[in-house]
Amino acid sequence: MKKQIRKITITMILLSAVVLLAGCATSEGLVQQKEVKLKKIDSRSVHIRNTYLRSTKDGIVLHGELTRRLQGRGHIPGHVYVALIGPDGKMIKEADNVDYMRKSVNSRYAKFNLPIPEPLVEGSTIQVTHHDLGSHMSDSAKSSWRDVNAAELNKD
Repeated sequence: MKKQIRKITITMILLSAVVLLAGCATSEGLVQQKEVKLKKIDSRSVHIRNTYLRSTKDGIVLHGELTRRLQGRGHIPGHVYVALIGPDGKMIKEADNVDYMRKSVNSRYAKFNLPIPEPLVEGSTIQVTHHDLGSHMSDSAKSSWRDVNAAELNKD
């Protein structure tokens, strides 16, 4: 009887350790290994929290949450803008109107996720910004990555 309890206890401890280590490796590991910075810029009414990168079979995905600065429930107005900035400080790609959704009508926060289109280079920065409703007009109705350099070349 004591041997069974000991085996079960050891098995539970080992499983807990594996789950804990796997969780740490997927959430913050990419930022630390690649030395990629995540920069959050809140709006007057919304706070960006819990941003992290996760590696999936399809590539790297940016995850995060939005919460109202004033406690309350309901729709979180505005939109999320994400910029991929190279190590030299120049913007490489941008995505506007990143979709976010609340878990339920009574939820106090909304979650968003966005696949990163390119391999991340050491020293890169991913900037996540929330813009309040009416702060400016967005170029696109749906989230899609745009190549900033190509857009600038077409204007000339």
